[in-house]
This record gives sequence, structure tokens and C-alpha cells, in this order.
Amino acid sequence: MEKTIYRKGERINYECIGEGNPIVLLHGYLESHKVWGDFRAELARQFRVLAIDLPGFGASDEHKMVTYMDGMADAIYAVLAAEEINQCFMVGHSMGGYATLAFTDKYADRLNGFCLFHSTPYSDTEEKREHRRREIDLIDKGKKELIISYNIPNTFADVNLKKYEDEVNRIKEIALKTKDDGIKNALKGMMQRPDRHYVLHDFNKPMLLIAGAKDNHISLQISKTIAENAPKLQLEVFENSGHMGFIEEKDKAVNVITEYANKLNW
Repeated sequence: MEKTIYRKGERINYECIGEGNPIVLLHGYLESHKVWGDFRAELARQFRVLAIDLPGFGASDEHKMVTYMDGMADAIYAVLAAEEINQCFMVGHSMGGYATLAFTDKYADRLNGFCLFHSTPYSDTEEKREHRRREIDLIDKGKKELIISYNIPNTFADVNLKKYEDEVNRIKEIALKTKDDGIKNALKGMMQRPDRHYVLHDFNKPMLLIAGAKDNHISLQISKTIAENAPKLQLEVFENSGHMGFIEEKDKAVNVITEYANKLNW
């Protein structure tokens, strides 16, 4: 069931399905809650699954706050409050992982644990910031389609592109419907987000990092380095995935998240 709440006059859209202990799914850049597809439906067999449209994406209003990741965290908190959820397990994909870390920084008591799904605690490098500036410039020039036609296929492992052609096209359609201002605000927010390695050291509940061995965005070595520097963080490697493991290895993703969540202290 899709639901809507308003926070400070801004619409926040989300879907709530299933029953049981709550798992919150946070999508990545150029996505919406619909990106989770069958993965969320499979999880909903055992859990109460909330899949949120982050500010500026899907049917949620674009966020006007400068501290964008903190603003995302506040929007997520508002959804949890509306659903009367005091404790949840949070799964953040890519940009959704940045929002997960911001949420943990502000509202750690609301979490039983979290999963960074193809994400990192690092702030942007200057090279990455320049790439995001170029994307903002393309949007200002009315060339959003160029960003989408490059970014979406690149999220899948090169060897999986043909196999998941329909999924690539489905996610492109989601991205094309995303408001220009929402994309630009997210790019600015990702550019200015701080390094949050300290969250991985300060948080005393279970943490999971899922990495794709064929990820074009985050190399497996980077994910291994993150895990090596955060002893409390458990690393799971999806050998046949790029940046979309919940699609490229859906069954494994469902099993890993289910087993991990069932071990939490609910």
C-alpha cells in the first residue's frame, strides 16, 4: 500500500507491505521505491517492509534544505514516527546508504542495525564532485536523458547487461520521471556530505556491507578496505553482481538480508 505524509509542507511518499519486524529500504540515485521490485515483495513474506521515496525522487517532493543528507534522515524519521516504528533494520542502496549513515548519526536509537548495499562512508573526492557538477550542468541544459542513458546501464555488471535488459529499461523509466530539481538537489547533497567513517566505529549494533565483485562504481577492494577499517562491519560479497545486487542476485540478497535481520535483537 502506498502512503503519503507531509513534513513541513513537503510530501513524503512510501510503500508499506507485509507484516512482522520492520525493514526500511532506501533507494539510490535516479531511483525510487519502485526500484526494489520483487526483492521487496520477497522480504515482505516475513517482514513489514517500508520502501521510501527519498526527497526529490518518486512521488516525494524535492527537498529544499541545504544539509541534504540530514534532511533525508529527518524525512525517514517522520515516516517511522507516522508508522509508530521505534526500531527497524535499515537497508540503504548507494545514495540510500549515505542517507542511512546520516540517519544513524542522528537517530541511532531507532535502529536495530543497518545494511549498506553497494555504498560507502566516504565523502566525495574532488574528481567525483566535478563529475556531479557536470551532471548538474547537463540537467540545466535539458540533457537529463544523457545522464540516464549512461548511469543506469553502468549500475549493472557489464556481463549482466543483456540478461537484465528489461530491468535496465524499467529503471531508466523511473529515472526519466524524476524531477530535475530533485536530481540536482541530490547531486549537491552528495557533493557536500561528510565522511562518516566514525559512524561505523561508534554504532554498537549489527552492521552489514554488501559489495558487488563486478561493481563499476565501487571496487571490491574499496569495500574490503572499508570492512578492514571497521571491525564491527560484516562484509558480504556478491560475486556475480555489479551495483544492483538486489536485482542481479535477488535470491541471494533476500536470503542474506533475511538471515541477518532474523538474528537481530528485536
